[in-house]
Amino acid sequence: MIRLNKIQKKAVETTDSHLLVMAGAGSGKTRVITSKIIHLIKNKGVPPYAILAITFTNKAADEMKTRVKEVLSSTDMRHLQVRTFHSFGAMLLRSFISHLPPYDSRFTIIDPGDQKKIIKSLAEKAVKTAQINFILQLISSWKNDFLYPDAPFKSFAMYDTGSKEPGYYREWYKKYQDHLLKNNLLDFDDLIALPVQLSQKNSACNDYLKSRWRYVLVDEYQDTNTCQEKIIRLFYQNGATITAVGDDDQSIYSFRGADITNIRCFENNYKKSSVIQLEQNYRSTQSILDAANDVIAHNRRKYQKKLFTRNETGEYPSFTFYYSDREEAAETALEILKANDRGCAFAQTAVFYRTNYQSRLLEENLIQKKIPYQIIGGYKFFERKEIKDIISYLNVLANKRDSLSLQRIINFPPRGIGKKTVTRLINFAADRQLTLMQAFSQSRSCKLLPAKTQRKIDKFSELINKLEKDMQRHSLVGFMKLLLQKTMLFPFYQQLPDKNEANERCENIFQLLEAAGEFAENNKTNSLPQFLEHISLHTAQDEMAQQDTVKLMTVHNAKGLEFDTVFVTGMEENTFPHILSIDDPDETEEERRLFYVAMTRARKNLFLSGAGERKQYGRSKYLFPSRFIREIDRNHFKYYNDISRIDNKENMEDYFVIDQHEYF
Repeated sequence: MIRLNKIQKKAVETTDSHLLVMAGAGSGKTRVITSKIIHLIKNKGVPPYAILAITFTNKAADEMKTRVKEVLSSTDMRHLQVRTFHSFGAMLLRSFISHLPPYDSRFTIIDPGDQKKIIKSLAEKAVKTAQINFILQLISSWKNDFLYPDAPFKSFAMYDTGSKEPGYYREWYKKYQDHLLKNNLLDFDDLIALPVQLSQKNSACNDYLKSRWRYVLVDEYQDTNTCQEKIIRLFYQNGATITAVGDDDQSIYSFRGADITNIRCFENNYKKSSVIQLEQNYRSTQSILDAANDVIAHNRRKYQKKLFTRNETGEYPSFTFYYSDREEAAETALEILKANDRGCAFAQTAVFYRTNYQSRLLEENLIQKKIPYQIIGGYKFFERKEIKDIISYLNVLANKRDSLSLQRIINFPPRGIGKKTVTRLINFAADRQLTLMQAFSQSRSCKLLPAKTQRKIDKFSELINKLEKDMQRHSLVGFMKLLLQKTMLFPFYQQLPDKNEANERCENIFQLLEAAGEFAENNKTNSLPQFLEHISLHTAQDEMAQQDTVKLMTVHNAKGLEFDTVFVTGMEENTFPHILSIDDPDETEEERRLFYVAMTRARKNLFLSGAGERKQYGRSKYLFPSRFIREIDRNHFKYYNDISRIDNKENMEDYFVIDQHEYF
């Protein structure tokens, strides 16, 4: 049997009533769920057939199944169901979806890439990627709220649809859903919503749910959305005993639809239920937990927890406020090397940031110091779409034989040159052994294309020729700014309908300009070919396969992970907490939970840092340290900085003693 502490054992042995296990970070929630499954089978005589465990990732599900099988090796576990929400929905739909015609059990599940292709195929003209994302985001929200295209118009009017009327997007929804129905396709949201419909409309499905599962255990309960909560309620209404395991202090996915009220209202929704709190942490040192407890105590919380551990006290977390983001990145890389010299493997080291654009300076410094790294859950800076678009223009200007880059930019931003035209030009060039750029100029004399199409090709060629001349007259950064305007790349990204996406992509573009400026200054050259070579060396090293690598990621992607040494960067107001959350108390509290998650990923060492000057949108911003740093008791962390170098900052000691609202 797996070893349990007294409180964990109580959670495992509570089997006759509904139970909410409020499992603090690192308190062994997976151990509790797997031990409870074992206890039900081994000690209570419950057949594996009658137990269902639901989690959010295949990795977690596989880990649970493996642990159970290791203990109950002699028991037939074939009928034990440990699944993700989506896997469970698919399993149920295979048996009962024929009761929702015209679907049948041979349906295909499509991924987000397939969804985007469907939207594109339904469009009468080209649809921008950002608009496709927004359409699919709305459709996902509607499905999770059980709102389908035939619902009354007033139901759709309750949703924020930006500059366009809700009816416009409802028409897209109808076209999209009709396509799915016609082709017997399901998206991921259908795997959650349709089982609920089935149970409500089909007695056979409802009877199956009622007779099959007697015990249902739900992992990461704080991350459930409205639709997932309704699935759990189906089991409850059919007589199953529910055990929900989660932590409201780690609810950080509201942007995905997660509803924190699900966990906070458990006792009201599930009658005759009880709550057990797991506060003993098995991951971190007490010093790290003391600082984390200080921070999360500033949130409104229904369930008050204070994490403790029997691990060593350990080193205090540190906070360093650097002069600039460049200094922060450079010093972070040096600290990683020092930790590695002390015996901390790169694989046990992680650097977190609030938004993806912050990674660029970190990546450059890690590469410069030959520290192997890996981006988790995102693209490397120079592989992001908006950056690759700009670099493709630069590649063509530096080397007109680069047909691969030319194909990427010929119709981006959209200028009416279709795929058929490009294919004809590619074939024409191949037949005559020309480069694609040479084919542009010769296609007119050969009358290869219709006159209207040829004029578009000529206009694009003229743009490239003008940019080539501009390149000779301007500095590297000055030319890149001119290119962004003349090609309409920057206005294109600036005007994306999803403002969050637009802001992030524009921030990344300014980071590229900043990189070009630093390259020109450091190398005393404005040579475009040399800058492109500098970038290509970055990406070549990034792609080297390394197992012992430092992990870089946003804090959202850090959930569920743990490392010996953790660096949390960008701890300034308007960076972390994010500027978009500052005026909303609920969103500020989620930002605080996000910081709490970041802190509690660390086992032994936690380094926090911020910068007094950070480049955003191409301009220097002067920033204060994050309010979250001030919320940590001065006795619970070490503080380093030279604040006198930052012109508009007062003495750092004042930051810790004056009223927060007065200061900010």
